[in-house]
Amino acid sequence: MAKKKSKKKRKQQKKRVLCLVSVVLVAVVGAGGVLLYKKMTEKTREDIIKEYMGYIEKKEYEKMYALLDEASKDRVKQEDFITRNQNIYEGIEAEKIQLDIPEEQDKDQPLSYRVTMDTLAGEITYDADTFFEKEAVVDVDPTILLDIYLLRSRRWRQGI
Repeated sequence: MAKKKSKKKRKQQKKRVLCLVSVVLVAVVGAGGVLLYKKMTEKTREDIIKEYMGYIEKKEYEKMYALLDEASKDRVKQEDFITRNQNIYEGIEAEKIQLDIPEEQDKDQPLSYRVTMDTLAGEITYDADTFFEKEAVVDVDPTILLDIYLLRSRRWRQGI
């Protein structure tokens, strides 16, 4: 009889261990699946800057603002951001915006890229660096807009 109880206890222990291993295995596989899904759907820095610059031609300045990080949003109100970008890009009649992003950039450094666009004053090409706090947040250097504005103002004063 003692052997039957001992055998029964071992079967119960095996069932418990098997259940525990199954639960742990399901949890590990589930967590791995979530991480894989997140990694596959996560936007890269390059995707984000392309999206950001694409909003210029579409005149979707609200969406550009939404891509800014919190620190940038603290520095400029949405209404001011939209007005400024609208005045600059529509004022120079920016279109056919192209990005050239060099391959193999260090993710710990700002993303470097070249922008070319057709404007009222002709083709403009400039190099820029954008800092990313996370892969999904962009902090665009506001001096880019100032450079475009100054170029526009200089050409306007020269009658070009």
